[in-house]
Amino acid sequence: QAGSTNEVRSPAPTLGMALLSNGIVVDTGDNINPPLDSLTDTSTTADIDKSREIEIQLSTGPLTSKTSVKTVGEALGEAGISLQGLDYSRPGAGAPIPDNGIIQVIRVQEEQILESEPIPFETETQPVADLEIDNRSLVQPGTYGLMTKRIRVRLEDGVETTRHVEDVYISQPPQSEILGYGTKIVPRTMNT
Repeated sequence: QAGSTNEVRSPAPTLGMALLSNGIVVDTGDNINPPLDSLTDTSTTADIDKSREIEIQLSTGPLTSKTSVKTVGEALGEAGISLQGLDYSRPGAGAPIPDNGIIQVIRVQEEQILESEPIPFETETQPVADLEIDNRSLVQPGTYGLMTKRIRVRLEDGVETTRHVEDVYISQPPQSEILGYGTKIVPRTMNT
């Protein structure tokens, strides 16, 4: 029982053998001080923190483990799971292990992506001196511009959770289409 004290007697040479001969089972994950292979003498005292089963939920699947530590961060460290960068756990790493023993680890990635949108061009007209009146011609073709957005995308366990536009800029300005209209008057004669 947690917090209880038991007195046992045994002629066994090591602490582990003395506990086993008295029916006290030490599980993997139990914290025992001094170690089980310590030699016993007439009054050896041992502290045993009994472990409990926990389940660590990862995106790759659940991992069960036994631990006697008190906080979530210690339990994750004992299981060989580290929180890197923006990763976090529920409950938090400093919190005590929950009563149900379930700890969720969320792996977080952030990436930047660029998205471009076309910017339409405008159409302008201008006079063309060497083009006959009432005629039109293309002086300059129009080209679309590009507006680029730099977006930060946050993924938690591979699922997009947020998308934030960090910057918007014109990576290529549009070029106006220029249509020319003739202004040149050409005298003509007509025989009637």
